[in-house]
Amino acid sequence: CDGWSINILIEALAALYRARQNGQAVRLDTALSFAAYATGLAPGANADPATEAYWLKGFAIVPDMPDYPVDRPHPEYKTYAGGTRTGHVDADTHKRLKKAGGKAGATLFSTLLGAMQVMLSRLSGAEDIVIAIPSAGQSLLADAGVLAGHCVNLLPVRQSVHNGERFETHLKATQETVLKAFEHQAYTYGTLVRKLGIKRDPRRLPLTEFQFNLER
Repeated sequence: CDGWSINILIEALAALYRARQNGQAVRLDTALSFAAYATGLAPGANADPATEAYWLKGFAIVPDMPDYPVDRPHPEYKTYAGGTRTGHVDADTHKRLKKAGGKAGATLFSTLLGAMQVMLSRLSGAEDIVIAIPSAGQSLLADAGVLAGHCVNLLPVRQSVHNGERFETHLKATQETVLKAFEHQAYTYGTLVRKLGIKRDPRRLPLTEFQFNLER
C-alpha cells in the first residue's frame, strides 16, 4: 500500500487500541472497494477531456530517451531488481535550500526537482528532461479517507533545461509545471503511454526512467 493508506491503517489501529483499553465499542468507517477504484481508472473510464488534452498536448512530440553515463549496459529485458542507498541532508543545508527556493516562489519539492532536472541534463547533454513524480489517487475522491491500497499515480513532468539560463528562472518554470501537473493529475501514466502509441523498448520504461519524491 502507499503512504496515504499507511496513515489510514495506523489511525484505525489507534482507534481500536483506545477502544480496547477503555472497554468501549468502536465503529470504523466503511472502506471503499479498491477494485471499484481500479476499475474507474481503466482506459477511457470517466476521463476528463480537458485533462486528457493537457497531457496529450504536452507530449504531442514524444522526446527521445536521453543516454546517461551508466556503469553497465541495459539488459536485453528490463528487470525490477534494485537496491537502496540512503543519504541525509543536514539541517543547515535544508534551511538554505528552502530559503533559496522561497526567493523564486518555489516549494522545497520543486527546488530539489529542478536541481535534479539540471543534473540529468548535464549528465546526458539533453535539454528535454522528463521525470515522473507521485500523486496520491485518494486525493481525487470525495471519500478518500477510507480507501486503502496502492493508489499512487505517476505524473511525467516534462521540462526544458537551457544552458546559460539562471537557475532561479528555471526554478520558477519548474514550480509552474508542477502545479499544472497536479491540477491535471486525474490521468494515469499508463493511459498516456497507450494514447501516445509509444513503441515499447523491452530494455527501458517509456517516457522516463526516473522518479522523484521527497521523503522527510
